[in-house]
Amino acid sequence: IKVAEKEHLGMHFWCTAGVDNNYEALLKRLERKQREFATGVEDKSSMNPIQRRIVETQWTYPGHEDDVEEAKKSFHVRLFNQDLEKCHLRQMIHDKDFRSHRALIKLDEVTQALSYPGCKDDVKRAEAYLSREGYTLHKAYFHEMIQGMRNKQNVYDGVVMEFSMNTSDGVAKKDLVQTLDDVVSGFPTKK
Repeated sequence: IKVAEKEHLGMHFWCTAGVDNNYEALLKRLERKQREFATGVEDKSSMNPIQRRIVETQWTYPGHEDDVEEAKKSFHVRLFNQDLEKCHLRQMIHDKDFRSHRALIKLDEVTQALSYPGCKDDVKRAEAYLSREGYTLHKAYFHEMIQGMRNKQNVYDGVVMEFSMNTSDGVAKKDLVQTLDDVVSGFPTKK
């Protein structure tokens, strides 16, 4: 049957690199769904091993049910590693485990040194980015986010030092925060 299906769907297309793996995964998924329908029992035997880990792991982070259902339906073999990594990152962030993945270790180290206004929001954005996109395929952008937080902290430290050296003790905190916002955004306002 599989030979006939491949010939019917155009063997020259389905046997090209990468497409054949996706076709095989889709065919296995259809066969598994047919067995599940016939027996009434969930069958994980034909799942890709990485896909099966996603489905069988006991996740507790918000939204894990949707991720597991999506993994069950997926036939994109090349994305299973990325999907598993995102599930692990989501679980670690949910558990506040910032010591088990190098991106979270880096984020935690940077977070300890931050004190500029809005730093907590930036950290939350970095966590959300890792949860949404993963790390392995998006390292460069994540490292840019980390460097951006460092840069903001350096600007803030410089602004605080300049204010403390050049003004009296009566400087209002909102003036300091506004100056920081102006410098970080690159558009200083004239006062």
